[in-house]
Amino acid sequence: MLKTTIKFFSIVFLALILLSFSVTDSRACRMYGVISDNLPDGMLESHLITDPNSLSVLSSIHTDGWGIAYYPVYGDTPTIERGAIRALNEPAYTAAVDGINVVEPNITLAHIRLCSSGCCDHGGDSIPDPHPFYRTKNGKTWTFMHNGGVDYNRLYALIGGEYLNANGPYGSGVTGCTTTDPYDPLVIDSELYFLHILKNIEENDWDVVNGIAEAVMELINDGETGGMIFILSDGDSLWAFLRGSIPSYHTLNYDYNATEGYSAVASEYPSGTQGNWQPINNNELVVFTAQNPPVIIDVTSYDGIPDGQDNCPLTPNGPLLGTCTTGTIGATCTGDEGCGTGGFCSMNQEDTYPLQGNGIGDACECEGNFDCDQDCDGSDAATFKIDFGSSTYNNPCQSVDACNGDFDCDGDCDGTDAALFKQDFGRSQFNNSCPLCTPAPW
Repeated sequence: MLKTTIKFFSIVFLALILLSFSVTDSRACRMYGVISDNLPDGMLESHLITDPNSLSVLSSIHTDGWGIAYYPVYGDTPTIERGAIRALNEPAYTAAVDGINVVEPNITLAHIRLCSSGCCDHGGDSIPDPHPFYRTKNGKTWTFMHNGGVDYNRLYALIGGEYLNANGPYGSGVTGCTTTDPYDPLVIDSELYFLHILKNIEENDWDVVNGIAEAVMELINDGETGGMIFILSDGDSLWAFLRGSIPSYHTLNYDYNATEGYSAVASEYPSGTQGNWQPINNNELVVFTAQNPPVIIDVTSYDGIPDGQDNCPLTPNGPLLGTCTTGTIGATCTGDEGCGTGGFCSMNQEDTYPLQGNGIGDACECEGNFDCDQDCDGSDAATFKIDFGSSTYNNPCQSVDACNGDFDCDGDCDGTDAALFKQDFGRSQFNNSCPLCTPAPW
């Protein structure tokens, strides 16, 4: 009898665990976005209605309405359509997609909701999906969709009352959702997340990548662990970001097809099989522009300077993230205090070695790579040894007779220079490789 009772409760316990996983796995919104000068015929109908993982099919689980925004031409004001009934059972959804198929807009965003916060009537078919949210700023109408959950109190604190009150109303004009009070329980965390990102984009002089990177890093550094997955557009480009904690439903994938001339991004690849779809990794921001390959940026190591302009492309030394060049040398930092006592955080592309600069930032400078072969090894040590000991009294280092190793350009090659050489010794193509350079004495 005891064994039977134990077995019964074990089965019940296991069933509850499995049930909790199934509920958790489905507790997410699903999103889709595409950008193209000329969409392939029928593509939107496939991705949004007929494919095995189209938003229409997925709405059998993600039941709380649908929303679509599309920009007929780049830079245009978007048309937004919404519905309260799950897309699978809603003729208006099918009609909306059919209409968009005819228009073949340059940019389309689509969302199906499984509500968990703010205005929500889960399974009630009564509240249209307020995603995509929208705001008009800097002469553009921005649209935004989110999957996940971000802490309300954290967002309120980071955004601040002044910005919140100046950027209502909330709820996308949806009956049952709209309010002018940013602290109303009807307000959805996704819309607050949108405002947090917009505020940072504004503060970065409309540099969207820098604004997004700063916004999400503020949340991460403040301890946010919720799903921060989104797709954003300004009518000219698409940005997609993934940071999630549960891989089963915090997902995002992209498909770049140069031949067909489009880039698409989706929570799940519509066809049901991966094909050409590529997963977006945690902390990656993907930038989609017309006729260009996607640009992928890891926001946790992005310093705010595009690689083509960065004097240390592989080492952060920009306004969003830096590297300690004194103190705790090599550690990433956002201020001198992160480098220990007397430390310095390089966040302004500093280039002080040699004194006249050489186009390579101090944060990644490899002073001892004399032969410019991207390592600092025994051959460089031999070169350094030749001039070590030179001083103002003994074979001084001069412009007409420069020394290999007078890194601080003070006319000698002494212990200070040896300490700098020691910091880089051992770097190689497989271990913090030295930047490309042109061989020349220091």
